[in-house]
Amino acid sequence: MKDEIVKIHKKYHKEEDNGEFYNWSRNQYLLKVYPHLRKKKILLDVGCGAGIVGKVLLERNYDVYGIEIDANAAKIARKKGLKVKVGDVQEKYPFKDNYFDEVFLGDIIEHVYLPENVIKELFRVLKPSGRLVVSTVNYSNFVWRIKYLIMGKIPKSESGDKGKSIACWEHIRLWDFDSLIEFITSNHFKHKKTIGINYFGIFPKFLYENFPKYFSAVNLYVFNK
Repeated sequence: MKDEIVKIHKKYHKEEDNGEFYNWSRNQYLLKVYPHLRKKKILLDVGCGAGIVGKVLLERNYDVYGIEIDANAAKIARKKGLKVKVGDVQEKYPFKDNYFDEVFLGDIIEHVYLPENVIKELFRVLKPSGRLVVSTVNYSNFVWRIKYLIMGKIPKSESGDKGKSIACWEHIRLWDFDSLIEFITSNHFKHKKTIGINYFGIFPKFLYENFPKYFSAVNLYVFNK
């Protein structure tokens, strides 16, 4: 499984890919969550890939560490300034207890077999009152509910089931709005807020920002330790 993930990722990692961050409208919300800092904070980017997000956070005065399963992607991220360790996000992290001010888990939790291991490690390495930000697809919204009815099944990924490698793209855990919050708070985190993000283009801003459970395509969940 690991070898397949690495093989697929190599096609997507580029030396100069920072433009990809700004090409995604959803990332404009991420910039609001991580503003420019006067005083540096230490942040862990879990499953950091080639450092597309991490490079932007470096520019905002975060001291960015990463953990990434693909050694090639980790090498690219290091060239951008991230301090990356190669490893499986589901296993014990090579970091001290209570080390990070911030942790970002971006579109990872739906792809792992052992989310319990991930969350327990995040709780361990995060400082008391530190912040965890989790982004994942919102399977509670009305668009997905209609798709379930039309297709007669739950799709394995946002793009459907065809033409995608299971190792890289399949969503192993399909989190809805409530189950994601319940799972993370059951592991001792405190839920602070949820930021709704829309890329379907069919709902007005008022709906997906104020009622993210029903109208957002992706949610940013913010927790404190």
